[in-house]
Amino acid sequence: MSDNRSRDEFLRDLARGLPYQEIVCRRLNADGIPCVTDLTLDKGEVADECDLDCCGYLIEVKSLAIAFSGPLDWPLDEAFIDTVSTWDRKVRPRLAIINISQATGATFVIPVASTRQHWYVSSKYDKARQMDDDFYAVSRAHLTTYANLVRYLRAALDLEVPVRSREVLEAEAKERRRMLYVRERALLQNHRDGYIAPGRSKQQPYQPPSEYTALEREFSAEVPDEEWQTSPWRWHR
Repeated sequence: MSDNRSRDEFLRDLARGLPYQEIVCRRLNADGIPCVTDLTLDKGEVADECDLDCCGYLIEVKSLAIAFSGPLDWPLDEAFIDTVSTWDRKVRPRLAIINISQATGATFVIPVASTRQHWYVSSKYDKARQMDDDFYAVSRAHLTTYANLVRYLRAALDLEVPVRSREVLEAEAKERRRMLYVRERALLQNHRDGYIAPGRSKQQPYQPPSEYTALEREFSAEVPDEEWQTSPWRWHR
């Protein structure tokens, strides 16, 4: 490999990120954007691997151990794109980077073409690899929303806004409630077990949302424990 990561390091990073790639992929498909995960592990060369392919529009997904609800409350002055060495070896152009919070499931987007001239190099310590490295970064002023990315893709792919029947809308609403239950059930168990959130030095107070009791009545019998135990929101020591 030409990338300065070993293949074992790459595969470990990939395994950690896969659940979030799949979450974003499902969201895009639910919003009418044809999307598949673009991962081929037997290619030997992984420098140009990409996370999602939306009819030729390539998207990277980054999961972050920081709580946020969107670009407006992203708590840092800048957002990181990738290491300089990794990004510069990508051959196929990327449309955007979707950043998803491991704590909340919320997202913000860094569009590549419109922000590339504003990127700069920032050196920081990479905790995962325990070394200093140079990263591309961009000011938070250039972040945008997932909804804006969906609108762009619909226009670029000449897609109509999907017309959904009442039954489909109800099914989608139930799936969103189910995902919320899975997330909150996992976070509640994390709190009970005394687990510390990724990126935190001590346990944070946890208060279930007001609708959790109703969600528990609706889904506790339907959702197997394995589903929330293996979800991205379940932390393990």
